[in-house]
Amino acid sequence: ERLELKVGAQVMFLRNDAGGEGRWVNGTIGEVVKIADDVTVEVDGERHLVAPVTWERYKYSYSPVTKQLTKDVVA
Repeated sequence: ERLELKVGAQVMFLRNDAGGEGRWVNGTIGEVVKIADDVTVEVDGERHLVAPVTWERYKYSYSPVTKQLTKDVVA
């Protein structure tokens, strides 16, 4: 699935700032103010460029015969 955004949309961050700058944390609310290759979100009066992120969910399986752990993308 792909999330479609519009300018003026209220958004909630579901991850902490990956850049390590602490600009937002999980649960921070902001507003989309510009959409280009990156999205600009305003949080508490400050504007931040936010790059798209793809999340994947995995299912891990272990084979006792081969003693191997495998990881499959399920979503």
